[in-house]
Amino acid sequence: MVGLHRPHRQRNSSGRNDWETGTRFGVVHGYNGARLHAPALLDIPLKARGRVR
Repeated sequence: MVGLHRPHRQRNSSGRNDWETGTRFGVVHGYNGARLHAPALLDIPLKARGRVR
């Protein structure tokens, strides 16, 4: 399971960087304010949890 955390971390980091630079995510039309910053990522491994319905 430990090896599974690295790809998720890279994807999350990539998504956060794309949000901050405005390269992948679009503009929210009708929002009258400055672009919100993405939250900082914690430097800890994520723990997979079972899906409950």
